[in-house]
Amino acid sequence: MPPRPRSSRPLRTALLGALALACIAPAPAAAQPPDLEQAQRLFNEARAALEQGRREEACGKFRSSLALAEIANTLFNVARCEEADGHLAAALGLWRRGIALLRGGDERLPVARERVVALERRAPHVTVTLSPGAPPGARVLADGGEIPPASLGAPLPLDPGGHALVVEAPGHRPQRLDVRLSEGEALELSLSAGPAEAAPAPPGPRPTSTPPPPPPSPPAGDGRRTLGFVIAGVTVGGFAVAGITGGLLLARDGRIEEQCPDQRCTPEGRAEIDGAGSLFVANAIGWGVGVAGVAAGVVLLLTAPGDAAPRAAIGPAPIPGGGLVSMTGRF
Repeated sequence: MPPRPRSSRPLRTALLGALALACIAPAPAAAQPPDLEQAQRLFNEARAALEQGRREEACGKFRSSLALAEIANTLFNVARCEEADGHLAAALGLWRRGIALLRGGDERLPVARERVVALERRAPHVTVTLSPGAPPGARVLADGGEIPPASLGAPLPLDPGGHALVVEAPGHRPQRLDVRLSEGEALELSLSAGPAEAAPAPPGPRPTSTPPPPPPSPPAGDGRRTLGFVIAGVTVGGFAVAGITGGLLLARDGRIEEQCPDQRCTPEGRAEIDGAGSLFVANAIGWGVGVAGVAAGVVLLLTAPGDAAPRAAIGPAPIPGGGLVSMTGRF
């Protein structure tokens, strides 16, 4: 059945119609319990605020009055507020609660029943059932509130918009379904429980954590091997310098003999004699570095533990005025 068109009357007129119902109700007795007196005072203040166009203030006072005493007229006015805010399901429930408080023949019944019919057409409905084989204790929640088991399988009015349906069951993970409803929509859903949770491990002694093994220390010979390579390079460099400068000194001696016959030197011979000082210094340093390298290699060889001894032999090979280096084996 298509939904009835919405009324075009302003909200204030509709609320005033509900307030007119309040005028029909019998006046409260003079002596009332304190809660009823406070509820009546809030109701009167809400009606005055509504007549002055202060809808939000009026609705707030109507709700405060309803919290103190559940009166049919208060329920109807709060229902109007909820409907104006788009909460159709809440409004429908409030109208039904107010009707339950009225006796047959009450003049407010026709208006209240008309609003119930209109809201039933406008409010979307969801019919929720649990799929066969649902685990014992399974329950369905709509927007965080449980749907009573007796209401499963019956149309449930909800507000237009988004809603979250969740199935919870002992030993199972929650299963959630998000739905979006429009006015007048009817939806039927069969929901199942989520996957079973893993059984907890039986209690037992807590395993003691063992520290990770320390990283293996490098072999004893690794450091000596590296040092051996360094010393070998320095030794080779030293003897190379000694060999080169030695060759230059031999060539210089030959030129001096040509320029200084009978121990009488020409200016060129004297220059050769005076300018050889730096070659002598470099030759001496090269020999010193080379010999020191050989000595260090011998010390490493003699002090190396076990198989960490370098398998190499370094030795000088002197030549007149200089020298070479001989190396055998490997590190």
